[in-house]
Amino acid sequence: MNVFESVKFGPLELKNRLFSAPIKTGYGQTVTERHIAYYSAIANGGVAMAYVEPIAVLPNGREHPKQLRLDCDDFIPSVAKIIETIHKGGALACVHLNHAGRAANPKVTNGVVLSSSETMCPVTGAKSTAMTREEISEMINAFKENAIRAKKAGADVLEIQMGHGYIVSQFYSENINHRNDEYGDPLKFANDLLDAVKEVDLPVIIRVSGDEMYEGGLHAEDLKDLLKLAEEKGVIAVHVGMGNACNSPAFYYHHMFVPKQIQEDSIKKIRNLTTLPIIAVGRFGDPERIQKALSEGWADFFALGRPLVADPEFPKKFQAGKSDEITYCGGCVQGCLAKVKAGEGLGCIVNPKVGWPSKIEKSSKKKRVAIFGGGPAGLQAALTLNERGYEVKIFERSDKLGGTANLAYKAFGKETMKKPIDSLINSVLRSNIDIEYNTDYESVKADNFDEVLFAVGSSPIKLKIPGSENILQITGHDYFTNPDVLKDKNSILIVGGGMIGVEAADHLVNEGKSVTIVEMLSDIARDMEPITRTLTLRRLKDKNVKVLVDTKLEKLENDHAICSTKNGEKDIGVFDAIIFTVGVRPNSSPDGALKIGDADHPGQIYDAVHSGFEAGLKI
Repeated sequence: MNVFESVKFGPLELKNRLFSAPIKTGYGQTVTERHIAYYSAIANGGVAMAYVEPIAVLPNGREHPKQLRLDCDDFIPSVAKIIETIHKGGALACVHLNHAGRAANPKVTNGVVLSSSETMCPVTGAKSTAMTREEISEMINAFKENAIRAKKAGADVLEIQMGHGYIVSQFYSENINHRNDEYGDPLKFANDLLDAVKEVDLPVIIRVSGDEMYEGGLHAEDLKDLLKLAEEKGVIAVHVGMGNACNSPAFYYHHMFVPKQIQEDSIKKIRNLTTLPIIAVGRFGDPERIQKALSEGWADFFALGRPLVADPEFPKKFQAGKSDEITYCGGCVQGCLAKVKAGEGLGCIVNPKVGWPSKIEKSSKKKRVAIFGGGPAGLQAALTLNERGYEVKIFERSDKLGGTANLAYKAFGKETMKKPIDSLINSVLRSNIDIEYNTDYESVKADNFDEVLFAVGSSPIKLKIPGSENILQITGHDYFTNPDVLKDKNSILIVGGGMIGVEAADHLVNEGKSVTIVEMLSDIARDMEPITRTLTLRRLKDKNVKVLVDTKLEKLENDHAICSTKNGEKDIGVFDAIIFTVGVRPNSSPDGALKIGDADHPGQIYDAVHSGFEAGLKI
């Protein structure tokens, strides 16, 4: 089988086996320019079928306030415009319908949270009420009415979410469904729902979680009856993900910390339980992995979510044999999930054009631009300016590009972050952008250029602690640059509990070191993406990392670290080394210079890349 051969899909003909996944954009309840830009890029990138993002069939089933809607006829034109955009790009359109049930956001649903039985979602903390028979009938009818509207909007396919801890699985799961009426039968709700939507005369896919990955959750073998029902009802495919939105979100969102083998094993189990074609989803942004799954026969189609956010042209580049030109996703969920939850809408750490509504126009002026600094901000500014037709030259003070972003994948479990950083660097190296290494701005005649950008980054702060002259003191940047500096040190004190401090602790404790973190504020890792934070702090707790909040290191006295706390001074012991992770300061630039990235305002990779992009548009 070939990824890029024409293939039958139910009653439809597909040009290849690659789909875009139903990823939440958070751009609005009705269509916006950002929606059109996003779906246009996806459809034109070469997928055979593009999913419209998850649509809640009732207002009380929404997960966030900017979730696209189709629960009344007024919303048909919005969805129709998205589907028209998808069709114009050469792809079929699939509308994904869902109701979050107990996973609904109570702040969005005015406190109404429904489920098969009274239960609680650990993620939201919201307690649901058991649905009445009338509410069940209303919800099943809502799925049907939404399906009718999807067809009117021009949808080619319909997908019903039946997994991931959402409403259908809340009826199917005996761990959640404790009803004594006919809907206590785990298949009853799914059966009635499929009967209702099949009346609409659209091909139907169901989506399931191959393994919910929590104690008491559904596993592959528990889906046997549901899959058999799907076959009997004429469903054309089963879309297999992982995890549960309430109990195991890291698996649901296929976070970079999640081992791929667990997912692969669960899909293979589903393969043995059904004759339906399988759509595999979750970290398939790897041409070799797609080819492997197809050749081994455990998946037939592949839905790509974040890989297409990072690079919508993934399919075209894959087909053309240009996999080395793909901008790869690292699975960090910083620019996608985190930005949607923050209300900013879907974004990406290495693709600032996601949902960008304007075309990047060529400039009528032929300017020469110097960029000092080859970190993420400088690289993205150079790419944007190059796209606009400017002559660009990067001056980098070291012998390689990437700046401190090259440390991002050094932390424990973050190896996949190397891919997006390398993709950004390789995009510049493939271009006609001139690069001069081992050069500081003081040695360059800036008046040879029409515009000059300073992307010179930042440097970590190192505190002066009285009495610490005889102990090794380094910064977090020093440690990740050269971990061997602590090779012979066993007891480490980390001063500062932000992301870098926590990642340093995570790395050190996995090397068998004894680690203590002191943080002046009342909590640690406040600047980390929530899922990453939860998983990292869990590891620190399991490995007995000592965390002292509301605590400030004041001095070393007879080799003992003395801290101030709310309750006065405290001796926290003797250490072999201190790592300072208390923030960074922008590196110096000339007065009045146009500064971007950390040189202007220290932040994370997302901030740097977007700063460079915006600067590239303004010049």
